[in-house]
Amino acid sequence: MDVNISENVLEKLSNLYKLKKDEVKKILSTPPQSAVIRVNINLININDAIEVCKSFLKNCDTHYSVKIHPQIKDALIIEPKNFENKPEPLQKEIIVDSSCGTAVLRGADIFVPGVLAANSNVVAGDLVSVYCDVKKKCRKGFTKHFDGEKFYLGNGKALFSRWQLFEENDVDKNDVCGVAIKMGESKFNLPSFHNLQPDLFFPQNLPSIIVGHLLDIEENDLVLDMCAAPGGKTSHLATLLRKGKLISIDKTQNKVDRIKENLRKLKLNNVECHCYDSTKILCNEDENESDENGPPFPSSTFDRILLDPPCSGLGQRPQLRYTFSDKELASYPILQKKFFKQAVPLLKTGGTLVFSTCTLCPEENEAQVAWALQSFSDLSLVEQEIRIGSIGLAGYGLSDEQREKVQRFDAVFNNYTRTDIYNDSIGFFIAKFVKRER
Repeated sequence: MDVNISENVLEKLSNLYKLKKDEVKKILSTPPQSAVIRVNINLININDAIEVCKSFLKNCDTHYSVKIHPQIKDALIIEPKNFENKPEPLQKEIIVDSSCGTAVLRGADIFVPGVLAANSNVVAGDLVSVYCDVKKKCRKGFTKHFDGEKFYLGNGKALFSRWQLFEENDVDKNDVCGVAIKMGESKFNLPSFHNLQPDLFFPQNLPSIIVGHLLDIEENDLVLDMCAAPGGKTSHLATLLRKGKLISIDKTQNKVDRIKENLRKLKLNNVECHCYDSTKILCNEDENESDENGPPFPSSTFDRILLDPPCSGLGQRPQLRYTFSDKELASYPILQKKFFKQAVPLLKTGGTLVFSTCTLCPEENEAQVAWALQSFSDLSLVEQEIRIGSIGLAGYGLSDEQREKVQRFDAVFNNYTRTDIYNDSIGFFIAKFVKRER
């Protein structure tokens, strides 16, 4: 069945890239054709990391090549020999939600909380077909055949019977946990990294790794990650920083806890995590609000700032369900400006600010950069040392010279043949600024 992408979003992307709506759906529902792992080079050298990965993958049914990215020396590219599969649906079915479904398409197995429903006769050891409920119509614990709109993900082996998952499972006591369905024939041959050593490796999208390098962190810098959850970029910055200090901020406590857990796994201890609203992180110095132990902070505090604010997420792939209205899409540029208004005063003169999003919307990307340059006379847009993406779009406020300095990751929309694994990533955007003397 079809994916669930709202008509306004299909129209937007169709007009932006001159593609048919069916082509847009196909691209959005297909993951990048290789997996990317960031290596914790503080604990293992890159050549040893390659051998560890090869050993981890050798028991997979699919053959994978493991390569260092030619421009990013702490990123490994895991490429399957054959990317796509065409498994045949089986009689017994498992239904999962859309977030679980996208993870499955990128190689993940299915954990117990991700299972929405299962046929009443599913027992441990059964081969089952897995579908994603794209309309959020499947009731948790549903026992009958689900006739709602669903997207076929592939086949796997049930490790628990249905009664174990729903009838006898006390969630509070965690009686049943771990992997519920071990995927065997997914639509795409991307590997699961569930048991790969978490202190050495971190699965991460390629543009997100580039962001960390573009900050040009020096050994003793004081660095701010304004919107840090779930912590992938924060952990990378901490790895690059070594002796300096990183302040990691997120508004929600459970997300801050998740960041701390990722840092613990990677054995990183140079990060201070705070639960705080980064739209209010700049203190009013006249009122002496600054707290030396945390936010808010006085102006000109930080050498480097990463601003990866909330965005519409329209660059994420695969995308099986996306139903944002035009009003919701329009809310993000407004919110992002609030973060900019805090970030620029917090940056020291001569400091670097990197702005990034995981969306394709030019209103959140090129137009946002144009607004920032007009609003802050001390900000300069600068070249990016790592160039993999395309230049910025015309018609959204940037000059031709400025378009050459930003970086848009949308190759799969511009080249539907998807031939270059080094350019095939999620949709992403990066701009790099330096703060100069007024």
